[in-house]
Amino acid sequence: MPTAQLVTTYHRVPAHLLARTQTVQWGYGVVASSTALDIYDLRADSLVRSVARPVPRHPEDHSHEAVSPDLSTVVVVGGRELWALDTEDGTVLWRYPVGPLHTDIEGEVSVHFSADGHLVWAVLGTPADPDQRAPEGANESDEWVALDAATGRVLDRYLWINQHPAQIPHPDGTHMLLVHSEWVGAARLDATTGGIRLLSLEVAGDLRHLNDVSPDGSYLTTGELNEALYRCSFPDGGELARFDRGDHAAHLTPPATFIDADTVLVPMEPDSDEEPASPHFAFDAADLRPLGPVAYPESPSGSPDWQEQGLGDGTWLTAESVEGPLLRWRMRH
Repeated sequence: MPTAQLVTTYHRVPAHLLARTQTVQWGYGVVASSTALDIYDLRADSLVRSVARPVPRHPEDHSHEAVSPDLSTVVVVGGRELWALDTEDGTVLWRYPVGPLHTDIEGEVSVHFSADGHLVWAVLGTPADPDQRAPEGANESDEWVALDAATGRVLDRYLWINQHPAQIPHPDGTHMLLVHSEWVGAARLDATTGGIRLLSLEVAGDLRHLNDVSPDGSYLTTGELNEALYRCSFPDGGELARFDRGDHAAHLTPPATFIDADTVLVPMEPDSDEEPASPHFAFDAADLRPLGPVAYPESPSGSPDWQEQGLGDGTWLTAESVEGPLLRWRMRH
Protein backbone atom coordinates (compact mmCIF):
# COMPACT_ATOMS: atom_id res chain seq x y z
CA MET A 1 0.00 0.00 0.00
CA PRO A 2 1.39 3.45 -0.87
CA THR A 3 2.23 5.33 2.33
CA ALA A 4 2.28 9.10 2.76
CA GLN A 5 5.04 10.76 4.75
CA LEU A 6 4.44 14.21 6.22
CA VAL A 7 6.94 16.76 4.91
CA THR A 8 5.60 20.08 6.22
CA THR A 9 2.86 21.36 8.48
CA TYR A 10 2.44 24.94 7.37
CA HIS A 11 2.20 27.58 10.07
CA ARG A 12 2.19 30.68 7.86
CA VAL A 13 0.44 29.55 4.68
CA PRO A 14 -3.33 29.54 5.33
CA ALA A 15 -5.25 26.37 4.51
CA HIS A 16 -7.91 28.29 2.59
CA LEU A 17 -5.28 28.55 -0.15
CA LEU A 18 -6.89 25.36 -1.53
CA ALA A 19 -10.44 26.68 -1.28
CA ARG A 20 -10.12 28.42 -4.67
CA THR A 21 -8.87 27.08 -7.97
CA GLN A 22 -5.46 27.85 -9.45
CA THR A 23 -3.98 29.42 -6.33
CA VAL A 24 -0.85 27.23 -6.46
CA GLN A 25 1.46 28.53 -9.19
CA TRP A 26 5.16 27.78 -9.83
CA GLY A 27 5.66 26.55 -6.26
CA TYR A 28 4.02 29.63 -4.76
CA GLY A 29 0.65 30.05 -3.09
CA VAL A 30 -1.38 33.15 -4.00
CA VAL A 31 -3.81 34.15 -1.24
CA ALA A 32 -6.19 37.01 -1.98
CA SER A 33 -8.05 39.24 0.43
CA SER A 34 -10.25 42.25 -0.26
CA THR A 35 -7.27 44.60 -0.01
CA ALA A 36 -4.08 42.64 -0.76
CA LEU A 37 -2.43 39.69 -2.49
CA ASP A 38 -0.10 37.62 -0.33
CA ILE A 39 2.37 35.30 -2.07
CA TYR A 40 3.86 32.43 -0.09
CA ASP A 41 6.84 30.23 -0.91
CA LEU A 42 5.49 26.71 -0.39
CA ARG A 43 9.01 25.31 -0.12
CA ALA A 44 9.89 27.50 2.85
CA ASP A 45 6.50 28.21 4.51
CA SER A 46 7.25 31.92 4.21
CA LEU A 47 5.51 35.06 3.01
CA VAL A 48 7.69 36.41 0.20
CA ARG A 49 5.52 39.21 -1.24
CA SER A 50 2.49 41.22 -0.16
CA VAL A 51 0.99 43.53 -2.77
CA ALA A 52 -1.85 45.98 -2.12
CA ARG A 53 -4.79 45.70 -4.51
CA PRO A 54 -5.11 48.79 -6.70
CA VAL A 55 -8.84 48.81 -5.90
CA PRO A 56 -10.55 46.91 -3.06
CA ARG A 57 -12.34 43.74 -4.06
CA HIS A 58 -16.10 43.83 -3.68
CA PRO A 59 -17.65 40.57 -2.37
CA GLU A 60 -19.61 40.17 -5.61
CA ASP A 61 -16.67 40.90 -7.90
CA HIS A 62 -15.39 38.29 -10.32
CA SER A 63 -11.72 38.28 -9.42
CA HIS A 64 -8.69 36.15 -10.16
CA GLU A 65 -4.96 36.51 -9.64
CA ALA A 66 -1.75 35.13 -11.13
CA VAL A 67 1.95 35.50 -10.41
CA SER A 68 4.74 35.31 -12.98
CA PRO A 69 7.18 32.37 -12.86
CA ASP A 70 10.02 34.70 -11.80
CA LEU A 71 7.83 36.28 -9.06
CA SER A 72 8.39 39.79 -10.44
CA THR A 73 4.80 40.53 -11.50
CA VAL A 74 1.30 39.78 -10.34
CA VAL A 75 -1.87 40.32 -12.38
CA VAL A 76 -5.27 40.79 -10.79
CA VAL A 77 -8.78 41.52 -12.05
CA GLY A 78 -10.50 44.32 -10.15
CA GLY A 79 -12.66 47.37 -10.76
CA ARG A 80 -13.37 46.60 -14.43
CA GLU A 81 -9.68 46.36 -15.22
CA LEU A 82 -6.89 43.81 -15.33
CA TRP A 83 -3.92 45.22 -13.45
CA ALA A 84 -0.27 44.18 -13.67
CA LEU A 85 1.69 45.12 -10.56
CA ASP A 86 5.34 44.97 -9.57
CA THR A 87 5.52 42.57 -6.62
CA GLU A 88 8.35 44.49 -4.95
CA ASP A 89 6.68 47.89 -4.57
CA GLY A 90 3.18 47.55 -6.05
CA THR A 91 3.91 49.85 -9.01
CA VAL A 92 1.24 49.59 -11.71
CA LEU A 93 3.01 48.26 -14.82
CA TRP A 94 -0.01 48.26 -17.13
CA ARG A 95 -3.80 48.06 -17.18
CA TYR A 96 -6.28 46.40 -19.51
CA PRO A 97 -10.04 47.19 -19.63
CA VAL A 98 -12.46 44.44 -18.62
CA GLY A 99 -16.17 44.31 -19.42
CA PRO A 100 -18.91 42.58 -17.44
CA LEU A 101 -19.32 38.86 -17.97
CA HIS A 102 -22.21 37.62 -20.08
CA THR A 103 -25.42 36.88 -18.22
CA ASP A 104 -27.03 33.89 -19.96
CA ILE A 105 -24.71 31.26 -18.47
CA GLU A 106 -22.69 31.66 -15.30
CA GLY A 107 -19.11 32.43 -16.26
CA GLU A 108 -15.93 33.27 -14.41
CA VAL A 109 -12.72 35.15 -15.09
CA SER A 110 -9.36 33.43 -15.31
CA VAL A 111 -5.83 34.82 -15.67
CA HIS A 112 -2.52 32.99 -15.88
CA PHE A 113 1.04 33.50 -17.10
CA SER A 114 2.50 31.21 -19.73
CA ALA A 115 5.23 28.92 -18.43
CA ASP A 116 7.91 31.02 -20.15
CA GLY A 117 6.54 34.17 -18.49
CA HIS A 118 6.16 36.05 -21.78
CA LEU A 119 2.36 36.07 -22.04
CA VAL A 120 -0.66 36.66 -19.86
CA TRP A 121 -3.67 34.64 -20.98
CA ALA A 122 -7.00 35.90 -19.66
CA VAL A 123 -10.65 34.90 -19.94
CA LEU A 124 -12.55 38.14 -19.37
CA GLY A 125 -15.69 40.06 -20.18
CA THR A 126 -15.09 42.09 -23.35
CA PRO A 127 -15.53 45.88 -23.17
CA ALA A 128 -17.98 47.42 -25.65
CA ASP A 129 -14.99 49.27 -27.08
CA PRO A 130 -11.70 47.41 -26.46
CA ASP A 131 -9.98 50.78 -26.03
CA GLN A 132 -12.45 52.00 -23.41
CA ARG A 133 -13.74 50.73 -20.10
CA ALA A 134 -17.04 48.93 -20.56
CA PRO A 135 -20.18 50.72 -19.37
CA GLU A 136 -22.12 49.20 -16.50
CA GLY A 137 -24.75 46.73 -17.67
CA ALA A 138 -23.21 46.15 -21.09
CA ASN A 139 -23.87 42.62 -22.33
CA GLU A 140 -20.88 41.69 -24.47
CA SER A 141 -19.29 38.41 -25.47
CA ASP A 142 -16.49 37.16 -23.29
CA GLU A 143 -12.97 36.87 -24.68
CA TRP A 144 -9.87 34.75 -24.37
CA VAL A 145 -7.09 37.28 -24.83
CA ALA A 146 -3.31 36.96 -25.09
CA LEU A 147 -1.37 39.93 -23.69
CA ASP A 148 2.31 40.79 -23.72
CA ALA A 149 3.28 40.24 -20.08
CA ALA A 150 5.78 43.11 -20.10
CA THR A 151 3.61 45.81 -21.68
CA GLY A 152 -0.01 44.60 -21.62
CA ARG A 153 -0.22 44.97 -25.40
CA VAL A 154 -3.01 42.91 -26.95
CA LEU A 155 -1.50 40.26 -29.19
CA ASP A 156 -4.79 38.63 -30.15
CA ARG A 157 -8.24 37.84 -28.76
CA TYR A 158 -10.82 35.15 -29.36
CA LEU A 159 -14.49 35.91 -28.61
CA TRP A 160 -16.65 33.19 -27.10
CA ILE A 161 -19.07 32.20 -24.35
CA ASN A 162 -17.15 31.03 -21.29
CA GLN A 163 -18.36 28.49 -18.76
CA HIS A 164 -16.38 28.04 -15.54
CA PRO A 165 -12.97 28.41 -17.20
CA ALA A 166 -9.62 27.56 -15.67
CA GLN A 167 -6.26 27.68 -17.39
CA ILE A 168 -3.28 25.35 -17.03
CA PRO A 169 0.07 26.47 -18.51
CA HIS A 170 1.70 23.73 -20.54
CA PRO A 171 5.35 23.08 -19.60
CA ASP A 172 6.40 23.62 -23.23
CA GLY A 173 6.18 27.34 -22.39
CA THR A 174 3.98 28.33 -25.32
CA HIS A 175 0.61 26.57 -24.97
CA MET A 176 -2.14 27.43 -22.50
CA LEU A 177 -4.61 24.63 -21.83
CA LEU A 178 -8.18 25.50 -20.98
CA VAL A 179 -10.52 23.72 -18.59
CA HIS A 180 -14.04 24.46 -19.80
CA SER A 181 -17.35 22.81 -19.02
CA GLU A 182 -18.03 22.06 -22.70
CA TRP A 183 -14.62 22.15 -24.39
CA VAL A 184 -11.12 20.81 -23.79
CA GLY A 185 -8.32 22.40 -25.71
CA ALA A 186 -5.31 24.67 -25.82
CA ALA A 187 -4.10 27.81 -27.52
CA ARG A 188 -0.83 29.36 -28.58
CA LEU A 189 0.26 32.31 -30.68
CA ASP A 190 1.04 31.35 -34.26
CA ALA A 191 4.66 32.17 -35.06
CA THR A 192 3.76 33.26 -38.59
CA THR A 193 0.53 35.22 -38.17
CA GLY A 194 0.92 36.25 -34.53
CA GLY A 195 -2.72 35.30 -33.93
CA ILE A 196 -4.27 32.83 -31.51
CA ARG A 197 -4.26 29.29 -32.83
CA LEU A 198 -6.71 26.94 -31.11
CA LEU A 199 -6.01 23.25 -30.60
CA SER A 200 -8.97 21.02 -29.79
CA LEU A 201 -8.32 18.06 -27.49
CA GLU A 202 -11.91 16.84 -27.67
CA VAL A 203 -12.75 13.19 -28.31
CA ALA A 204 -15.62 12.47 -30.69
CA GLY A 205 -18.68 11.16 -28.87
CA ASP A 206 -17.22 11.69 -25.38
CA LEU A 207 -17.29 14.82 -23.24
CA ARG A 208 -13.94 14.96 -21.44
CA HIS A 209 -12.87 17.13 -18.52
CA LEU A 210 -9.26 18.26 -18.18
CA ASN A 211 -7.82 17.47 -14.73
CA ASP A 212 -4.10 18.22 -14.72
CA VAL A 213 -0.92 18.43 -16.79
CA SER A 214 2.17 16.35 -16.05
CA PRO A 215 5.69 17.79 -15.83
CA ASP A 216 6.39 15.63 -18.91
CA GLY A 217 3.66 17.42 -20.90
CA SER A 218 1.00 14.70 -20.99
CA TYR A 219 -2.37 15.44 -19.43
CA LEU A 220 -5.21 13.79 -17.51
CA THR A 221 -8.88 13.83 -18.42
CA THR A 222 -11.96 12.14 -17.00
CA GLY A 223 -15.10 11.13 -18.86
CA GLU A 224 -18.42 12.90 -18.45
CA LEU A 225 -19.69 10.52 -15.74
CA ASN A 226 -16.26 10.03 -14.12
CA GLU A 227 -16.28 6.36 -15.06
CA ALA A 228 -12.82 6.47 -16.62
CA LEU A 229 -9.49 8.28 -16.27
CA TYR A 230 -7.24 8.91 -19.28
CA ARG A 231 -3.66 10.06 -19.75
CA CYS A 232 -3.09 11.56 -23.18
CA SER A 233 -0.11 12.82 -25.12
CA PHE A 234 0.20 16.46 -26.13
CA PRO A 235 -0.44 17.96 -28.62
CA ASP A 236 -1.92 15.05 -30.62
CA GLY A 237 -4.26 13.88 -27.84
CA GLY A 238 -3.29 10.24 -28.29
CA GLU A 239 -4.41 7.92 -25.49
CA LEU A 240 -1.36 6.75 -23.52
CA ALA A 241 -3.18 5.00 -20.67
CA ARG A 242 -6.69 4.43 -19.39
CA PHE A 243 -8.34 3.34 -16.15
CA ASP A 244 -11.94 2.11 -16.35
CA ARG A 245 -13.70 2.12 -13.04
CA GLY A 246 -15.71 -1.00 -13.92
CA ASP A 247 -16.43 -3.01 -10.76
CA HIS A 248 -14.02 -1.04 -8.61
CA ALA A 249 -15.51 -0.50 -5.16
CA ALA A 250 -14.80 3.23 -5.20
CA HIS A 251 -15.71 5.90 -7.73
CA LEU A 252 -13.62 8.74 -9.07
CA THR A 253 -14.18 12.21 -7.62
CA PRO A 254 -12.01 14.45 -9.85
CA PRO A 255 -9.86 16.33 -10.29
CA ALA A 256 -6.97 13.89 -10.32
CA THR A 257 -3.53 15.45 -9.96
CA PHE A 258 0.06 14.58 -10.83
CA ILE A 259 2.35 14.24 -7.82
CA ASP A 260 5.16 14.02 -10.36
CA ALA A 261 5.58 12.55 -13.84
CA ASP A 262 5.43 9.01 -12.40
CA THR A 263 2.50 9.09 -9.97
CA VAL A 264 -1.09 10.32 -10.07
CA LEU A 265 -3.18 11.04 -6.98
CA VAL A 266 -6.90 10.40 -7.48
CA PRO A 267 -9.66 11.30 -4.99
CA MET A 268 -12.00 8.30 -4.72
CA GLU A 269 -15.05 7.58 -2.59
CA PRO A 270 -16.64 4.20 -1.78
CA ASP A 271 -20.03 3.37 -3.25
CA SER A 272 -21.24 2.15 0.14
CA ASP A 273 -21.67 4.09 3.38
CA GLU A 274 -18.54 2.48 4.77
CA GLU A 275 -15.74 4.71 6.00
CA PRO A 276 -13.18 4.96 3.17
CA ALA A 277 -9.78 3.38 3.76
CA SER A 278 -8.25 6.57 2.37
CA PRO A 279 -9.51 9.65 0.55
CA HIS A 280 -6.92 9.10 -2.19
CA PHE A 281 -5.70 6.34 -4.45
CA ALA A 282 -2.27 6.37 -6.06
CA PHE A 283 -1.93 5.36 -9.72
CA ASP A 284 1.13 4.57 -11.81
CA ALA A 285 1.16 7.41 -14.35
CA ALA A 286 2.67 5.25 -17.10
CA ASP A 287 -0.28 2.85 -17.43
CA LEU A 288 -2.79 4.24 -14.86
CA ARG A 289 -2.53 1.03 -12.89
CA PRO A 290 -3.98 1.49 -9.38
CA LEU A 291 -1.25 1.19 -6.76
CA GLY A 292 -3.77 1.20 -3.92
CA PRO A 293 -5.24 3.57 -1.35
CA VAL A 294 -2.75 6.00 0.18
CA ALA A 295 -2.13 5.26 3.85
CA TYR A 296 -1.78 8.43 5.91
CA PRO A 297 -0.21 8.39 9.38
CA GLU A 298 -2.41 9.40 12.26
CA SER A 299 -2.18 13.06 13.12
CA PRO A 300 -4.08 15.55 15.30
CA SER A 301 -6.02 16.65 12.22
CA GLY A 302 -6.96 13.12 11.12
CA SER A 303 -6.78 11.92 7.53
CA PRO A 304 -6.78 14.65 4.89
CA ASP A 305 -9.97 14.38 2.89
CA TRP A 306 -10.98 17.88 1.91
CA GLN A 307 -8.75 19.24 -0.85
CA GLU A 308 -5.53 18.21 -2.52
CA GLN A 309 -3.06 19.68 -5.00
CA GLY A 310 -0.08 17.95 -6.58
CA LEU A 311 3.04 20.08 -6.89
CA GLY A 312 4.77 18.04 -9.61
CA ASP A 313 7.96 17.54 -7.58
CA GLY A 314 6.87 14.36 -5.80
CA THR A 315 4.85 16.16 -3.13
CA TRP A 316 1.26 17.24 -2.68
CA LEU A 317 -0.82 19.49 -0.43
CA THR A 318 -3.93 18.61 1.55
CA ALA A 319 -6.28 20.39 3.91
CA GLU A 320 -9.40 19.22 5.70
CA SER A 321 -11.04 22.62 6.01
CA VAL A 322 -10.41 26.32 5.63
CA GLU A 323 -9.26 26.32 9.26
CA GLY A 324 -6.46 23.94 8.37
CA PRO A 325 -3.88 22.85 8.87
CA LEU A 326 -2.35 22.86 5.41
CA LEU A 327 -0.07 19.83 5.04
CA ARG A 328 2.55 18.77 2.50
CA TRP A 329 3.22 15.08 1.82
CA ARG A 330 5.42 12.75 -0.18
CA MET A 331 5.38 9.01 -0.72
CA ARG A 332 7.47 6.95 1.67
CA HIS A 333 9.88 4.73 -0.23
